[in-house]
Amino acid sequence: MIKILKFYADWCGPCVRLDPIIENGAKIHGIEVQSLDIDANPEMVAKYKVRGIPTTVFLKDDVPVMAKLGLFTSEQFEEFVECLNLLYQ
Repeated sequence: MIKILKFYADWCGPCVRLDPIIENGAKIHGIEVQSLDIDANPEMVAKYKVRGIPTTVFLKDDVPVMAKLGLFTSEQFEEFVECLNLLYQ
């Protein structure tokens, strides 16, 4: 099962713009999303080696398989999910 870790900060404009893309795409595909404020979760930031935001980490069976720094479109989100499903069936 795919899960998404969404690293963000309230003061981050790109994070605000990316949020509906991730949330809508995840809802369509039944993917769980965990939102992690970088200021409130420094241990998770360190664990996943987050160097900038927004960072989206895709997990397959709780193992990180892909990370994306920055904005992406809903079409790119669909491609990420499709590729992960094909690779990790």
